[in-house]
Amino acid sequence: NDGAYSVYAVVTADESSGNIYRNIFVDDGTGSIVLRLNNPGGIYEGDSIRIYLPGTKLSIFGGNTIEGGMMQIDSVDVDNNIVKQATQVHKEPEVVTIDQITYEMQGKLIKLENVEIVGGELCSTYADVENEQDKNVTLIDCNGNSIIMRNSSFANFADQTLPTGNGSFIAILDQFNETQQLKIRDISEVQLTGDRCTPGD
Repeated sequence: NDGAYSVYAVVTADESSGNIYRNIFVDDGTGSIVLRLNNPGGIYEGDSIRIYLPGTKLSIFGGNTIEGGMMQIDSVDVDNNIVKQATQVHKEPEVVTIDQITYEMQGKLIKLENVEIVGGELCSTYADVENEQDKNVTLIDCNGNSIIMRNSSFANFADQTLPTGNGSFIAILDQFNETQQLKIRDISEVQLTGDRCTPGD
C-alpha cells in the first residue's frame, strides 16, 4: 500500500505460546485479520495498535477468495509499521457453535462450548515434539459437527496429553487454503474437563 493510511486494532493473539510464529491476529471492531511479521516479537495480546500501512501488502494467502485462502496484511515491520497505543485492552471471544462458523469469521477470536476431542485421537499429545511435526486434532460437538485444531510442535504445550473431557475451547479461527482450523493462543483456554457426550477410547 503506497497511501499513508493506518488501521487501528487490538491484538487478539500473539506469539507467546509458540503455537503462532511471526503472525499476530488483530480485531478492529468490524472484523479480524492476520498480520504477517517480518521479524517476530514485541507485540502482545491486549495491545491496542496503529498499523501504518505503507510498505505492507493486503492479500489472500492460498487463494483468490476468502473461501480459498486467508486474508492477510503481509510484510509488516514491527518497528516501522506498528505503533503501540495501549496495553491490556482485551477482546472477549465470540461464542459460536461449530456449525455457525463461516469463512467471513476467519481471524476471529472465538469460544466453543460443549466440545471435546474425537475419541480416536485421545491418549496422544497436542503435537509431535520429538519429530518436530505439527499436528491436526479433531474437535467435535455433541451433534457430530467437527473442526480441526492445528498445533505447532514448538508450542509450549505441544508435549501435553490431550484432555479427555468435554467443555469450552477458546482459539483463533485460522485458515489454510480452504480448511478452517483453530489455533490455541494459551493452553489455559482449553477447558475440556466435563463429562463426554461421545465415547472415548
